[in-house]
Amino acid sequence: IMRPSKSAVFVPTARPMIKRSALMILGLVWLWLPALALAKAAQPTAFVSIPPQAWILEQLAGERWRIEAMLGPNANPHNYDPVPRQLVSLADADLYFTIGVPFEDMWRQRIANVNPEMTFVHCGSGNHGTHTHAHDEHEGMDPHVWTSPLEASAIAECMSNALGRHNPDSRQHYQRNLQELQQRLHQVDASIRQKLANVKPRYMLVQHPAWGHFAHTYGLTQLAIEKDGHEPNARHLVNVIERAKQLGLDTILVQRQYSPAAARLVAREIHGRIVEVDPMAPDLIATLNRLTRILAESSP
Repeated sequence: IMRPSKSAVFVPTARPMIKRSALMILGLVWLWLPALALAKAAQPTAFVSIPPQAWILEQLAGERWRIEAMLGPNANPHNYDPVPRQLVSLADADLYFTIGVPFEDMWRQRIANVNPEMTFVHCGSGNHGTHTHAHDEHEGMDPHVWTSPLEASAIAECMSNALGRHNPDSRQHYQRNLQELQQRLHQVDASIRQKLANVKPRYMLVQHPAWGHFAHTYGLTQLAIEKDGHEPNARHLVNVIERAKQLGLDTILVQRQYSPAAARLVAREIHGRIVEVDPMAPDLIATLNRLTRILAESSP
């Protein structure tokens, strides 16, 4: 029988120590779970229709609310259908902020049936002096009210007031955040006015007429490739091409929710370029700054 050398050193296994540590961690997790569940349950939930609304609401509420947008950045607000997962989440929501996009009218009653206790708050089109705007040189209502920083500021104020009514203990928090956001939006407004002051012609060639509130605020007019919100017919396309050539327009603004086929045809005829600027993108200030830069660079 071989005996161990006197010089041999026996090192105790580390497994008992690892097991003890794992058990301690599991114990702490079990202690924290009720507190985490309570905190999640106590956190109110607000739904909005579109990503720019969610961005505004995040600036106001911070981490005090759970915020969910019905539409993703690529969804079309004219024909969107909520998915079952969203309807399940709506069952526990406290507030729903509408803004005037078309799918809201189709789904509001069904959403209300899912959660009769949820409060609807309208902060958007038709709520604070919304104007009628030129789309394709014709008059029509434009629900994209958030594309004007001044009207976005009014939307933010409406949202802040609603948050304060629901959660009075945090009203001052929401008001401070509102003041900071409104200051940023007014700075953006001043910057846009300065950069677009000398832009000629005062037209925007667009695929879909989503920039009516922006155009109205800064003295611009949209020339839209779409006709009454639909794909254009041949006669309308010819008129748009001729008008664009007369005005010297060479930049077409498109957005990812709509087919660019007609825009490509117009671009080929006027020897122009296509640029994507999405009014549904979450970061509103970044979107407005990018649009302004494109318009300023496109001016002869």
